[in-house]
Amino acid sequence: MLFRAWRTDDDEDKVEQLVLARMDRQRIFDRPKPPSFWAVLDEGLLRRRIGGAKVMHDQLVHLADMGERASIKIHVIPAEAGAHVGLLGAFAVAGFAGDTPGIVYFESPDEGQTTRDPGTVAKVSLTFETLRSEALPHGASRDLILKVAGEHGRGVEEVQLQRR
Repeated sequence: MLFRAWRTDDDEDKVEQLVLARMDRQRIFDRPKPPSFWAVLDEGLLRRRIGGAKVMHDQLVHLADMGERASIKIHVIPAEAGAHVGLLGAFAVAGFAGDTPGIVYFESPDEGQTTRDPGTVAKVSLTFETLRSEALPHGASRDLILKVAGEHGRGVEEVQLQRR
């Protein structure tokens, strides 16, 4: 759904390729020694309905399940936290073992941008740590994700009842 919202043409094959590529990238976590992954999410994105109630429910349950893996930590900044620096846009920080410098990836509607600039990597890493300090602990984040999934699940039940 998100790729369709971003599209600039009607090439359904291109949208399908983007979806498949994203799903394929997730397989990295199925490796015998997967990378560590930390995510900090705003509660608002859990509640923003993209697709129907069933899609949202299933996606959130999948997110909660992925967060149970030893190498994956998912934290949610609750709505009560109010404004925070993460609302300025999505980003990712990749760190590497040894002396290899980190990389920062910035999300944009046009295309993503990466930088290895040490000052930028340090500043964005600090931003991530600040966001993590605003977020709920791992277990409370999972509980919130599943609570919101249940709210979307009730939407699925309501649709099913209306169809009867």
